[in-house]
Amino acid sequence: MFSSIITKQRSLNDRSLSLMLNRDCESSHRAVTLTFLSFCKIFQSAMTQPNGHRDLLKNGKCLVDENIRVPTLINDRYTALHEIEYIEMETTIRNRGLLICQDYIKKTPHFTLNNQLNNIGSRLDKYWFTVKDTAKNVNKLLTFMPLYQNCPLSADSVTKVKLNKLFEALSHPYINFLVNVDFHKYMNQSYIVLIEHILPNSLKDRIYAIECNCWNENWILKYSARSQGLTLPEVRYLGRQILEALLFLREKGFPTVTNLHSGNVLIQSGSVRLANLENTLLKLTSRIHPIVTSELTETPIDIICFGHVLFEMCAGYELRTFRPSAVQLSEIEKYPQVVDVLQLIFTESENYITSLMELMRHNLFRNIELLELIGPKNVFNDLDFVTSVKSLIDDITQQNTKKDQPNWHGKLRDLWSIVWRSAFPKLLL
Repeated sequence: MFSSIITKQRSLNDRSLSLMLNRDCESSHRAVTLTFLSFCKIFQSAMTQPNGHRDLLKNGKCLVDENIRVPTLINDRYTALHEIEYIEMETTIRNRGLLICQDYIKKTPHFTLNNQLNNIGSRLDKYWFTVKDTAKNVNKLLTFMPLYQNCPLSADSVTKVKLNKLFEALSHPYINFLVNVDFHKYMNQSYIVLIEHILPNSLKDRIYAIECNCWNENWILKYSARSQGLTLPEVRYLGRQILEALLFLREKGFPTVTNLHSGNVLIQSGSVRLANLENTLLKLTSRIHPIVTSELTETPIDIICFGHVLFEMCAGYELRTFRPSAVQLSEIEKYPQVVDVLQLIFTESENYITSLMELMRHNLFRNIELLELIGPKNVFNDLDFVTSVKSLIDDITQQNTKKDQPNWHGKLRDLWSIVWRSAFPKLLL
């Protein structure tokens, strides 16, 4: 049956799939958009099921109905594609990512490729792999993303050295450690390559009670059902750790974190690890960026993002508006201190702006013992260390002049948010 469908639709596939391998920047981004819309249809179908992702994820395997039809864009016109065509399209994109990774591995002899992971994050243009570091005989996570023409950093050896020094200096118990930052060029496109330790569990996984054997499943299927949220002790403990990490970065002169969300907070041995800080330097925005910036406010964006994470931890679903409504706050009334903190964050007065330090002093986050911060004076509090970090950040930002080019990445992220809110108006309410 599948072979006959493939044969019958081959000419249509050739036209749509050719977008995926086009070297032209605009065509490549259209291909990514096309795939995103396909994912949305799959996700919307999952939401019609009573058990959401639990019907689609069994024993760590993804089950998708072959009769689902998904939309695609051909010559600027939308048409329906059979699920088998979606599978072909997804396979083509993954194959391209695999070719890029293999090309990088060839030039990096101390790594061998283990396997390619699924789209475990929401970023449309990111690829995930596990590799083996043969020098140390350990497995690592390798990811790479394209550097767009509006990226403020130059993909050269000088920037590479400074980035590695910076992330080595940003060593903190609640910040994810980047083993190595590298650049790679493939078919005239530059990519940033990140090597890090494998931490399969994120705060989002914990909120939605995703089993460990499902961590490699597609992001768009994993979080389709509303969860019960976390307990108050968990919210207090993990929330305080996130605040400690944000305050550390703020004090060390790191640019304000613009892409904080529950998927970018990893969990290791019960403690948080803020991840993907490189996105702030690369000017890459998150899926929720159009939401958290939809209103003019003097409150820093990292605090607004923290408010969204805090709400999700308690409510078991994401906010799809800038601030929670009265109805949404009533849903978490069993957490009165959390409601109070959210009102502090999202209620702005003319002469008052909530700060990270004030949030840490709130009763919700006070008197919490953080063992990782107890002991002798840590290097990350040393004055010389602070000076060196600020110097590195200044060097990186001053060395690279932002190029005046169309922000295709920003347009794609905005499209994601628009379609997300319009396609799923009743999602997780």
